[in-house]
Amino acid sequence: MKRVMKIYTDGSARDDVLKWAFLVVDGEGVVKFDMGNMNPGGRGNFDVERAEAEAMKRAVDWARSRPDNYVMITDSKSLVSKICGDCANATNDPTVPYVRRTIEEFRRSPAPISFVIQWRERLSDEWMKRVDSACR
Repeated sequence: MKRVMKIYTDGSARDDVLKWAFLVVDGEGVVKFDMGNMNPGGRGNFDVERAEAEAMKRAVDWARSRPDNYVMITDSKSLVSKICGDCANATNDPTVPYVRRTIEEFRRSPAPISFVIQWRERLSDEWMKRVDSACR
């Protein structure tokens, strides 16, 4: 049975700060947790999406040097759509094309790697709740 690492990501825009977090788990428990803040650089409609994309970017950067089978789980339907190529305006945030390209590099790798993105409802399980609380 192949191992699958699950990466949970989230982001928020609160108090003029964008917060991002990601959490990697396997069958044993937490493998990696990281979080941080970023300057929004002005207010706009895409602030939460920028923070969500930053969490994905950081998680993908972490996973790049760790060939494995990954499922990235997010509560952002719009980002899943943009990264998977179903949305025409996927370039509003430069992080989105970066995440898309990096995931494609994973998929073309000769190592036994898979990388899947899934949407889940916000707070749908303990890991989603944990990464969400890190962005509060």
